[in-house]
Amino acid sequence: MSDFRTRNRSVAVKLEAKPGEDAAPTLGANAVRFENPRMEYALDTERSEEVTGSLDRFPSQATGGGARFTGRTIAKGPGTPGQAPESGVLFRASAMSETLLASDLSGMAQAGAQGEITLAAGDGANAAIGQVVTLTGGTGGGQTRVIRSVDSGTDIAGVYPNWDTPPDATSQYTVHASALYVPASSALENQTIYQWRHNTRGGAMHRLDKLLGGAGTWQLEVQTRRIARFSWTFNGKLGAPQDVADPGTPSYDDVQGVPFMDADVFLGGSRIRFNQLRLDYGGEVQQADDPGDIYGVDVGAVTERLIQGSLNPPLSQLSVRDVLSDFLAATESPLWVRWGNTPGRRLSIFLPAIRPMVPEDEDVNGFGHETVPFEANGIDTGVYILAY
Repeated sequence: MSDFRTRNRSVAVKLEAKPGEDAAPTLGANAVRFENPRMEYALDTERSEEVTGSLDRFPSQATGGGARFTGRTIAKGPGTPGQAPESGVLFRASAMSETLLASDLSGMAQAGAQGEITLAAGDGANAAIGQVVTLTGGTGGGQTRVIRSVDSGTDIAGVYPNWDTPPDATSQYTVHASALYVPASSALENQTIYQWRHNTRGGAMHRLDKLLGGAGTWQLEVQTRRIARFSWTFNGKLGAPQDVADPGTPSYDDVQGVPFMDADVFLGGSRIRFNQLRLDYGGEVQQADDPGDIYGVDVGAVTERLIQGSLNPPLSQLSVRDVLSDFLAATESPLWVRWGNTPGRRLSIFLPAIRPMVPEDEDVNGFGHETVPFEANGIDTGVYILAY
């Protein structure tokens, strides 16, 4: 019988001050909850083809490489609005920037129009695309929208979709405290990942696996009435595995995921339904050659990305939604989904411009749906993920 159990493991993740230098994460300060975490040795082999006067070939020998870590996290907020969620470090190591709005921006609107609101003087400098604004009183009170543009000089924020009732100078608003993650192409970060595989025998040594200089990508699956999940893949330098003493008890947040229901879903300015939304960040992670490294590779790096996904709304009349015509015309539309009603546990995903690909027929429990593959357009603006 093995002294190790598959579920008896824990993971800690910490951003590195210098790419490739061990950040030494601890379970007390840097623990992240994962489903099915796996650390793999992404090592290459090579076989000599020398002839020896016989039919036998030589066995392969190691030629170096890196490490790969995979796992899933539940899509959830931090519990306290304005703080980074537990998975924030994972987004930052996936070529995304983090913007924290530590407290609500609340005030009286100066003016409004069908698709915009003029915030109180100075609030435009602190608001950002992808954040969520709610009219909390006065004209239009109770409406919630995502910010699609903001002018710090005029304090005018464009919203999506348009207001049902536009705000005016009597409207009160709140731009919610939040953690916002947006694609980035500069100031990119790497992380150290530790995975402990715990020994069940008291006083025995535990196994520690390390990945240094990690960079990654993710996929998201959102299904109605289910809890959404991110699937992560990180590549980096291999840290030699070790036998270590008990690392202590992990310190996790106590936030649970929120099932996807009672949600706002808008495509092209109209409310839609779907059974499932899939989103692939599409980061291409590579490692440069480094003959000076013990295993011959440098840190992980995202070299390109293509954000794409699919959703499957119920089949409609062409007068309501004509995906084929939109594909042929390269028509782009915003997509926004938002769910959760408790501050600190709410999530928003905003894609300002998605271009549909060829639609496909789909059956969902006997109902006619159509799968709509799409690709996101935008330079460092393809997707905005918000925990608030």
